[in-house]
Amino acid sequence: RVQDYPLAVVIGQATQEVFANYRRNRDLHIMAGALLSLVLGVVTVLIIRYQAGLAKSRDAAEAGARARSEFLAMMSHEIRTPMNGILGMAQLALDEPLPPVQRKRLSIIKSSAEGLLGILDDILDISKLERQAELYERAPFDLRQSLREIVNLMTPRAREKGLSLQLVLSPLVPQWVLGDQSRVRQILFNLIGNALKFTSQGNVGIEV
Repeated sequence: RVQDYPLAVVIGQATQEVFANYRRNRDLHIMAGALLSLVLGVVTVLIIRYQAGLAKSRDAAEAGARARSEFLAMMSHEIRTPMNGILGMAQLALDEPLPPVQRKRLSIIKSSAEGLLGILDDILDISKLERQAELYERAPFDLRQSLREIVNLMTPRAREKGLSLQLVLSPLVPQWVLGDQSRVRQILFNLIGNALKFTSQGNVGIEV
């Protein structure tokens, strides 16, 4: 109230300002969930279409080979497109100021999408399938970062069972190595997943 005047001043804050952070985080989560749901839907549709194509071309070897090539070409385009969209949107989100927890989660989403895209590239490489050879990449990658990302991805599964997941890196382990990063990740996912599955209490350790 203003002294000696029949006037009262009320100061407030707009609801849009109060809920700005909430809406921004909500929209980010909805966007990430929608993109991942889209990828799963596309993969499901493609698998169904692929199975239907195999059933029709079962009796004709040439027709089967042609259907496989057409399917791989189609799946390559249709899967890579949403995956690249996820990577692009994740990077755009990371470029914005975010709380540390959300930044870490988005980094894990981006790293997982990159790993999945690498696996898809291997699956969709027709030349590798035709040669029927076990080929390994020899490219530099950050071993320490890859190990930490894998442990971060598997930690929620460990917590669900009341276990602790520990990573011990020797100072002698180099940061950069030459090798096949996607296959290293795949092997560790399998080993850690089995260790968590068959461990009832205590902890699972990864020592390098």
